[in-house]
Formats: sequence, C-alpha cells, structure tokens
Amino acid sequence: MGEIRRSPRGGVSHRGARSRTVTDVVVLGAGPAGLYSGLLLAHRGFEVSIIESGETPGGLASGLEIAGQRVDRGSHRLHPSIDDDILDDLSSLLGDDLQVRHRNGRIRLGGSWLRFPLSPTDLVTNLAVSTTARLARGALAALTRRPDDTTYESVVTTGLGRPMGDLFYFPYARKIWGAEPDELSGTQARRRIAADSPLKLLRKATSRSGGRSFLYPRRGFGQITDALADAVVDEGATLRLGSPVVGLKPDDEGWVVRLGNGQNTKAPLVLSTIPLAVLARLLDPPDEVAAALDGLESRAMILAYLVVPRERWTPYDAHYFPEEDLVFTRISESKNYRDSDEDPPAQTVLCVEIPVGPEHPLWVGDNQEILQRVRNDVVTTGLPDPGHFGVVHKLRNVYPIYRVGTEQNLKTVDRWVGQFSNLLTFGRQGLFAHDNTHHTLAMGRDAVASVTSSGRIDDGVWAQSRRSFATHVVED
Repeated sequence: MGEIRRSPRGGVSHRGARSRTVTDVVVLGAGPAGLYSGLLLAHRGFEVSIIESGETPGGLASGLEIAGQRVDRGSHRLHPSIDDDILDDLSSLLGDDLQVRHRNGRIRLGGSWLRFPLSPTDLVTNLAVSTTARLARGALAALTRRPDDTTYESVVTTGLGRPMGDLFYFPYARKIWGAEPDELSGTQARRRIAADSPLKLLRKATSRSGGRSFLYPRRGFGQITDALADAVVDEGATLRLGSPVVGLKPDDEGWVVRLGNGQNTKAPLVLSTIPLAVLARLLDPPDEVAAALDGLESRAMILAYLVVPRERWTPYDAHYFPEEDLVFTRISESKNYRDSDEDPPAQTVLCVEIPVGPEHPLWVGDNQEILQRVRNDVVTTGLPDPGHFGVVHKLRNVYPIYRVGTEQNLKTVDRWVGQFSNLLTFGRQGLFAHDNTHHTLAMGRDAVASVTSSGRIDDGVWAQSRRSFATHVVED
C-alpha cells in the first residue's frame, strides 16, 4: 500500500498527485461506506475525488492513539455476517492482521453479572430466582399477544414481555436515546433488536455461533479504514482531508461542490455519506423540508478514555450497563479485542461510552469532572478502580433518535433529496440509520453497483438496494 501524505493545506497528496477540479465522481465523506465506494469506483476506471471534513479518514470507525495504544471511537467489531465478497476485499487488504476473535463480554442486570451475548445457563443460574420467574411469565404472556409495532415499548412488551423491557430494554433505551420507550417509534426497536421474540431469543442464545465470534484487526478497528484509504489512493483516486463542503449545486454538467477554502470541484455524479440533514441543507431545501429536518434528532456521545496502569483491567472485552443509576452504557478494553505485540505492557486503556443530549451537564462540563464521575460509578459496580487519568472526546450525531413521527419527517427529506439526478445518499449518516459497519460497507458496494458504465444512476437497481437496506437489524 502507498503512503498517504497530508498536504500543508489540509488535503491529501500522494506521490505528488494534484487535487482534481473536474472529476467523474465526487464522494462526500471518508467513512467506511465512502472509502469503499470510492475504491470500487476507482477500480472500475472512474476518476474519483473523496472529500472529508475531518483531518483523518474513517469517521466514527477511525482509530486514535491514547498513551501509546491504538483505540477505537467506541466499541467496534466486524460481525461474521459480513458478505463474503466484502470480507474477501478486506482480507486482501489486511491479511493476517484481520483476526477471528471469540466474544467475552458481560452485562449487568439486576445487580448480577451475566455473559453477553446472553446464554440460557446464565439467565437461570446468575439471576435471582424471582427475576427469572418474572421474565418467564412475561415471555409466556407475550406469546399470546398480537404484535404491536406502534412504539418501542409496544414492540418489546408484545414481543418479549414487559418484565424483559423493565429489566433491560427500557432503561437502556432511556440511556441511549434520552427518551421514554413509549415516545420512541417501533422502528427504533425493529432496527435495534434482532431477537424480538422469546423463540428468537432462545434460538440465538442456544445456537453454536450465537454472535459469539467477531473479526477485528490487530492494530484496532481503525486499521480497516486506514487500509481502505491507502487502497483508494493507490488505485488513483484523490482523497482530500480537512476539506469541509459548504455548497452543493446542480448545473448543466452535473454538480459543483464548493469547499470551505473557496475551491470548487465539478463532477457529473455525487455519492454522499455525510449526515442526511447536512446534505439536505447544502441543497437549499424548501420550508416543508426544512421543517422536517428539524425533526431529525441525533444523540451525542462522550468517550472517556481511562489509562489504567496494569496489564489488563479485567479479562473481558466489554461490559454493558443498562442500569440508569450509572452514567455510562458500555466500557470496552481494546487490548482484549485483539492479539497484538504492539500494545504497551503493564498498561491498558478503557473506552467508556456516555450517550448524552446537548442539555446534559457532562456535555458542557469539565473533562476532569467527567473522568471522576466515571471512576465513581465504576467503583460502585464492584469492578476494579480504573483511576481517573485519561482524556475525553465528545462526538455529535452518533445515534439517530426515532421518535413517533420521525419516519414521516425522514420520508419527506429522503423523497426531496431523491429527486435530484445523479445524487445518492447512503451509509449510517447518509440514511439516518444505526447500522453496523458491515451494513455500511454493503451500502457502498451496492451504490457503486447502481452506477452504469456511463456514470449515470440506474434508479431501478438503486431502489432495490434501498429496499434491502430497510431490512438491516443492528447486531450487538
């Protein structure tokens, strides 16, 4: 792979290549979907310019270094359900660095620790007898109810039983999305809960795989997007970093993309993976669409990285915390996600995830206050004291919030954006979807499959792909 060198003005240069002002395709956003689609287009012979506002490629899937250790922006895994052709491409880029790992997580329910993904044995032996009996009665009652997909609450109650909702799904929803379960749309449940009935939950828990393995690179999850970025440039595409898009206008020859530095790039075709709301506002929406955009909300995330002066904090890769008295939802230890001789000895780094809204005191609070709050909450669980030495990162637009009525707002925006010729939007942010990385890579592949040899969009092929995207369910 060729080395990517950042230009002094914030773009990317590679072997002296100059940024193109006229190209065949502009890809907005250099996350997994944008990079993969750009690579596939370049491989087909198109001239491609990928434009990214951030200083590094990868978006939320990029990695960073904390205290000499590569870590992720939250907990990321590549699930084995990834399509074979995409896995083949990643394997060819990463080689033996793409490791098959066995999951070793725990979840704290009702004050007890259970294996995660859940196992029937743990449910019976580690939960209180009264709790297990209550869950069983709720599950049996759910089998007799007619499914109700109106709200998140009704989907869980009629699918898994009210007790399971009260124990896990409802408090977790309040923490993740900052809303009551009956305020959230049924879509939020359908896209987030794979085992949405007692039989599916039992089948998943007793299956040989049961989601108990995953793929992960030796140098952290960001190694995937780093490898894609290298491959994109090696294939002859232009990758511009630190280049926010401030304007997007159609003209007789296609599209004019205006960058924050005043430069323009022209292309007949634009593929966008930037947030749908950002894309729509670049297109100067009418009042009806602007009002619908105001109804698309996203939850922010605080990532607190704690540097712990010991070889391992625990033997587990991740801990999950649905309980509402704890500020965080998940703590991951990247050392336990991989086998790497590059990780420093006698030290480990934890990534603590805290979903918040803009009104949350921690969002506007002091970083040291955040680290101390995390430490205090961790200690109450009986886990080892992680200390309070670390750093804090704050991310906007991480989790899309589907309240009752959000689908109509999304449909209004999506329909309006879809009327523009030779403009596609896809990816997690581009479709306002909380999908896994293997889903977004499939979106990038399918977007390219809809591009004809003449550089036009085959609307029928793309419509079929969009229908398949609607069936995606997040894997935890």
